[in-house]
Amino acid sequence: MAPFHKDLRLILSLIDRALVSRSSVVGAVDGTLIGIHGCNYGPDEYVFVSRKGRHAINVQLICSAKYKIINVVARWPGSTHDSRILSESLVGIQFEDHQLQGILLGDSGYPLQPWLMTPIQNPTTLEETSFNNAQTRTRAKIEQVNGQLKNKFRCLLGDGMQIEPQRACDIIVACCILFNISKDLKEPHLDPQRDQQVQPDPDEAGAAPDNVHGAAVRADIITNFFT
Repeated sequence: MAPFHKDLRLILSLIDRALVSRSSVVGAVDGTLIGIHGCNYGPDEYVFVSRKGRHAINVQLICSAKYKIINVVARWPGSTHDSRILSESLVGIQFEDHQLQGILLGDSGYPLQPWLMTPIQNPTTLEETSFNNAQTRTRAKIEQVNGQLKNKFRCLLGDGMQIEPQRACDIIVACCILFNISKDLKEPHLDPQRDQQVQPDPDEAGAAPDNVHGAAVRADIITNFFT
């Protein structure tokens, strides 16, 4: 896939323009579980067991408003927390080192960072509630992409693939590349009647602690655009 930095620009057509601040929103991030079964997991089989009790790969996706996948990380077993995958990915490291500019949107399972805006837990003001609503509506893009990807490549649905983890990861990345090509070609759904409702994975248990600098950036956005 093309390096993430080549796609770094204002790529989300936000429902609420208030979320476009001095640091522009450049994508929405989430993890999605892709099942694997009936294969050799190696000596550490337990690490592939997800919070849903099934063997899986936890795949990180970052998407644009045009439903294109601009970053994929498919190499972590199902028990790995979404926030760890992001923090140890090249994208997360480059944002942390200020090599990439802008803001990602994530759910409450991710830690708030200056470059990663998450919802406010227990908002107490109308302004905070408005921010949460805007953040959630915009972030919904990634959940829709997860569903579209799995409906187009049905080997990613349900129990997933009966294949060893490394090979499964290669197939997942290939599916993401083909998914983007289908978007470039404006390929329609050939049989929308067959689409299955793909339930988004619930936020991982417990809200991650807020970063002080991230809280300041979020407060600045709320003050300047939601009051």
